[in-house]
Amino acid sequence: MKNKQESPDFTSSIYFTIALFIIFIGVLLSLRYLLDENLKDKEYNNEYDIITSVIGTEFDNNPLEEKTIISSVDGKDKLELYPARQNGLVTSVVIKVGNERGYGGYMELVVGFFMDGTISRYRIITHNETLGLGSRITSKDFSEQFEWVNPERQVFKVAKDGGDIDAVASATVSSRAVIDSIRKAYDAYKKFIVGE
Repeated sequence: MKNKQESPDFTSSIYFTIALFIIFIGVLLSLRYLLDENLKDKEYNNEYDIITSVIGTEFDNNPLEEKTIISSVDGKDKLELYPARQNGLVTSVVIKVGNERGYGGYMELVVGFFMDGTISRYRIITHNETLGLGSRITSKDFSEQFEWVNPERQVFKVAKDGGDIDAVASATVSSRAVIDSIRKAYDAYKKFIVGE
């Protein structure tokens, strides 16, 4: 029997196919890298936009680069603190805080504070509240009640509980969860400021 030898055309086509496959894989990996970098940029820009939405843009540092992890007063939770500086001095901070007490479960928000503890604004990042009811915790009517308020200088509860804050109609549990989150952020901020 004669040994069959592969023809040079067949061998060349195998090498050519392997080379194309390697190039294809290289292109896919490059695209994945570029997409990952693009997603990181978008996440960064989104976080930066969230921070500026609660404290404005009157700072000359990058709060994201100075993120600090602080503990809640009870030590059970870790919160993210982003300091905003102007000429090297901290003028305001943003604290990211989560809460399991929403009607729909977990919610996460950021709260901006001036250095005297006054709230600049808050913004809900994620929630699972009922659409049209609890989801109104994101409404301007509800959130404006907190602007320029220091939690120590008013009864920081919903009116139904004897406080100064009007709850969202038919969404008292959701309203309480926002207030609890802001209070948790405020208490952690105070603890952080005094250096405990």
